[in-house]
Parts: sequence; structure tokens; C-alpha cells
Amino acid sequence: MMTTMMVIWGECILMTSTELLHQFDDLAFPKPFGFDSFTQADLDLFLTDPSIWSFGLKKERGKGILYGKCHTDLRCQLVNGRPQAERLKILGDKFRFFRIAEKLHLMVRDPISFTIEDIIDIGMGNSVYRVTLRLDNGQAMDVVVKQEEWDAQSFFSRLLLDLGWPYYRSSHIKDNYGGWQVLDYLGHTTIYDAVMDPDSHDELPYIETQLARHAALGDILGRGDRHFENYLVRDGILYPIDVSFLFWDGSEEWVWKYIAGGMSEYTLLSLAKTEADFNQRRASFWKTYLETLKDLATQESLICRHIEECFGEKDPLTPVKTAFVHERLSDYQAFFEAQQRLYDDAFTEMVRRKKMKSQLQAWVSAHSHDLDEYPWLKMYYLADRDRFSTFFLLEDRDEKMLLAPLQG
Repeated sequence: MMTTMMVIWGECILMTSTELLHQFDDLAFPKPFGFDSFTQADLDLFLTDPSIWSFGLKKERGKGILYGKCHTDLRCQLVNGRPQAERLKILGDKFRFFRIAEKLHLMVRDPISFTIEDIIDIGMGNSVYRVTLRLDNGQAMDVVVKQEEWDAQSFFSRLLLDLGWPYYRSSHIKDNYGGWQVLDYLGHTTIYDAVMDPDSHDELPYIETQLARHAALGDILGRGDRHFENYLVRDGILYPIDVSFLFWDGSEEWVWKYIAGGMSEYTLLSLAKTEADFNQRRASFWKTYLETLKDLATQESLICRHIEECFGEKDPLTPVKTAFVHERLSDYQAFFEAQQRLYDDAFTEMVRRKKMKSQLQAWVSAHSHDLDEYPWLKMYYLADRDRFSTFFLLEDRDEKMLLAPLQG
């Protein structure tokens, strides 16, 4: 049985992997909910088998089960909390098995050589690794490596470059082990981190402007999974990451779901303190959104050419992708008006859910010992804690039954 001592959040606290597993037990759910705790055997297998790339949450897919920051922090700590030499040995063996050093040369061009100084897991539900490299010229460089079958990320980052937007480098490779993404490390400051920083008040309007631009681009490209953890802020600049879904059939339905769940660009306007402040911020958002649509309409040929170059003119899905973009840009005014109605409708639902979120938090404060009896309430409480999110996918649940304990 493997154990380790670790430092958590800069405080000198001695923890063993066994103790961390016990902590995770408190955050997991009784069977058969579909979100299980880790066992020592799960951890030992990951630590000793180089062919296992990811130490992922034990969550059933397709059931709409959500996880919280508390789950992802503990999942990462079970790996990152080990002494650096031990962690490097464990993860280094995996890197050698999957021939990761060869893939890192996509970011570090020959003849520059490098050594790997550190590897840590920065993923959420599954392992994504931040790799610190020491180049032969003495400079340090951080990159991110993750498994990714479809090359949506590099397509998107290259399109940002072509459009003249802030971008980052992202390269994709396929080998016998699957698809891999290697990209620039952009830091760890999410939208939530940036907005909650008391020193960032003056940056908020600029962040909202950038969110409006990316909302417009995301809608035109059918980009999904646009929650706030998939935006990073570095030096005041917004960068979308983890781009996995593009040209998504039913994209508008999911835009509604993410806004109603407090997890997408428009929902940041809920931070307005007064009605006048909200109206001003809303007007600014839509002004930027429409201006972005107009600009993208003038660059439709560039976008479609980029799609053809990246995915191949002979690919039967390439015309589907270009038609997806053309349909939205050919009458961008009508598209703008439809999206405005959709966003505002979803925002109204999000405001309703914010009140329910406050009600749930108050209920947990008074009934914390009863929370395990209500796994769906526990899930939403943990998933929404320390986030802007509000009952994501509630429209797919029996709301009356789920929230019944709050009425007692």
C-alpha cells in the first residue's frame, strides 16, 4: 500500500493518500447514484501501471452527473501531493510508455533539446498534465499535454490567429495510442478567479467585452462546453481552452442550457449590483456581440477556407461545417435577434435558479447532517459551491421532487 505526505494550500499539513481517500469518501455518493469514491486499489493501479494515462473521476457518463471543484482538487492532490521525485518517476514512466517526449517537440522545435523538470496533473474530471521543461539554453517552458481524439483545439487556435484575435499555440498528433494535444500553458486563472479577485474590479468590463466576442464566435462555430473553467485569463486577456465540440448540431439548445445553468458568457452580467448597471452591461454585451458578427460576416470566406484546409476539402463533413457557418452569417441580423431572445430567456431562468441556489446553501447550513439522504441536492450543492453555476441541467430533472426537502 502506497502512502505519501503532502503540503496542502501552502499549510504544513501531513496527509497520507489513505486520509485523502477518506476525504473523497465524504464527497462521493451512495451506490447506485453513479459517482463512486476512489479505492486504494484504484490509486495503486494508476501509480504502478505506466499504460494507464489518466486518473479520472469514477462518474457514469450520460446521466448528467456533475462534480465540484472539491472533487477535482482532491483527485489532483492524490497524484500531485506525492514528493516530486516520486511523482516524476510515476508520471515519467507513463510519458515514456506513451512516447510523450516526441510529441513535446511539436512545441519545442529541433535542434533545441530539453529535459522534463516536473509534471503535475491540472485536469478536472480526467488527467491533463502541465509539464515544466528546461531547454538547453537554460530557459524554462511550461506546456500542457492531454489526450484528445478530434483536432478541434488546434483548428480553433489557428483560426484565432487568422482572425487577428489573441491565440495560443496548440498542436495535435495521432499515433498508435490515440490522439494527443500539446499546447501552451496559460496559467490557472479562470473567469471565476479573475472576477472574484478584489483587485480585478477595473478589468471586469474588459473581460465582459471579450466574453461577448467569444460568445459570438462560439455561436457561429457551434462551440460547446463553454463553461467558465474553459476560459483562462492571462494578463487581462481571455483565452478559450479545452475546445472539444464544434459545428454542434443542436448548439443553440446547449447554449440555453449553459446560460440557464450559470455557466456561460452572458451569465456574468448577473454580477450587476443595480438595474441600471445591468442594463448598461447588457447593452454593451450585445453591441460587442453584433459588431463581432458583422466582422465575422466579412471574413466568412477566410473562416470557410480555414475549415477546408484543416479538415480537408475531400472530407464529406467539411461542406457540412462550412454550411453551418454560412447559415449563421448569411443573415447575421436575424441570427443576432434569435440569439438575443434565446440568451435573455435563459438568463431569466438562471436568475430564478440563483435564488434556489441561495435557498439550498441556507438549507445545507441548517441540515448538513441530512445532506447524504438527498444525493441530487448534495450533487448540486457541491457542484455549484465556489462557482457561478446554478443547477445545470435542472430542466432534465423532476424539479419538484428534487427540491422538495427545501420546502419542508
